Amino acid sequence: MFQLSEKDKHYSAALIVLTGIIFFWRGLWDVLGFIPVVENPFVSLFIGLLIMTFSGVIFNEFDPFKARLQQTTELLHQIESHKYDKSKNYAIKYYDEASKKHHTLQHHRIKKIESNFIVYEDKGKEIFIPMHRIHEIHQHDKVIWKK
Repeated sequence: MFQLSEKDKHYSAALIVLTGIIFFWRGLWDVLGFIPVVENPFVSLFIGLLIMTFSGVIFNEFDPFKARLQQTTELLHQIESHKYDKSKNYAIKYYDEASKKHHTLQHHRIKKIESNFIVYEDKGKEIFIPMHRIHEIHQHDKVIWKK
């Protein structure tokens, strides 16, 4: 009927693992059962989520900005692999904070991708564009990715 994307599969698996850890923790407290406050399942669920929040597990698994940046990075690496093929005609649109303007970069001008930056050469200078500034990617005037 419908297919799950890789991102959806990742979040579903992480949610199942986190729920399993919480229920395991709850089972431990059932065995120990000497603490009356923990007998309430909602209290134990809350304490479990609180422990995972403070440990950073939830933020590592459910960071929507990280997932979006990962998707952008994968697409840009794919585009970079075609940088010598000008017929692909990819255009990357980004916002420049310094000049307060939107700019378009042709894919064949990409020199390399480093960490979270696109590096391209313009008039003998290397220009670094942060990936979070990219708002659209086009191929032949068709939007293939949009923020």
